[in-house]
Amino acid sequence: MRSVANLEFTPAGFDHAVRAFDPVDANSVPGLVPGQTVAIDDASADRRDVRIVAGTRRHLWANNLAAVAGFGLVLLVVSLLG
Repeated sequence: MRSVANLEFTPAGFDHAVRAFDPVDANSVPGLVPGQTVAIDDASADRRDVRIVAGTRRHLWANNLAAVAGFGLVLLVVSLLG
């Protein structure tokens, strides 16, 4: 399960804040509340690609794994019927 964190920060060299979103796993950042200050990683050249350092994102591979399993099940049913 995931949560989407709405982040607002001012990157180095900017004179204004930008907004970014981080799809972290639900409850991977304990006690996260609106307005809280968190450590972020903004090493990407894309200033909207920001991640909360403490957050995990295991749901990303789990969603892909579920899709592959579902496709495999469909192939199995089709091969048994056909």
